[in-house]
Amino acid sequence: MSETKHTPGPWTVGLHGAIVADCPQDCRHDEHEQFYGGHFICESVGGPDARLIAAAPELLEALKECRFQLDYFAGPHDDAANRAILQADTAIKKAEAQ
Repeated sequence: MSETKHTPGPWTVGLHGAIVADCPQDCRHDEHEQFYGGHFICESVGGPDARLIAAAPELLEALKECRFQLDYFAGPHDDAANRAILQADTAIKKAEAQ
């Protein structure tokens, strides 16, 4: 798969409804780090949406691994596995803007 271009995880729900990372993509510190409780990813997100967004890097990596394993173990005539692989590929491409 392609190299990760997003801010590396883990991401967490920080302060003031923000999603934050431990290290920014360019690994520079910014003036908002203390206010948000980490390096700013996005803000004004609440509840279940915030938790889902915070889990995004781990979910993407898990999906890539599941897709790899499914492709490795499923036979070429396993229709259910092939549909799942296509779904995974579509989601991965969407996440990686390919």
